[in-house]
Amino acid sequence: MKCRKLLCNAPDPFDIFNTQELFVKAVKENCQYHYDHCAEYRKILDSMGFKPGFIETYDDIPKIPFLPTLFFKHHHIYSVPSHKMIKVTSTGTTGKFSIIGLDLTDLLCGLKMVLKIGKWRELFSLEPANYIILGYQPHRSNQRAVTKTAFGATLFTPALSRT
Repeated sequence: MKCRKLLCNAPDPFDIFNTQELFVKAVKENCQYHYDHCAEYRKILDSMGFKPGFIETYDDIPKIPFLPTLFFKHHHIYSVPSHKMIKVTSTGTTGKFSIIGLDLTDLLCGLKMVLKIGKWRELFSLEPANYIILGYQPHRSNQRAVTKTAFGATLFTPALSRT
């Protein structure tokens, strides 16, 4: 997605004044992509009388019909083939997990933003640190996204320990 890539390449990740127009275009492009590639999502938007083309300004973004978390606990819908995704889950605190699929492009875009913000906030260091993580224990069978994100936060500096 061209606009998302441009947005992720913006020099200042916090410059909302000079990136707002690009942000709107990226949201519209993203909405259009999922509308075109996910029949279930298209059906939901159509049933609510919404088309991606309605997104013209920043004020139009809240008008996009949202999908509550509960929806994803009962429906697995994807805009890319399942075999092309890395799947992670929600925490499943209610006993039912939502499954979230990310493709390589999503992951690389996210990584780029994490690295940019980490550099911007001077979070990287060569000095080893002890990490205390409040969350779920990371291990190969734990597919919770929050666990993977928390573990990723321990990569900003060499880890002496992770507790």
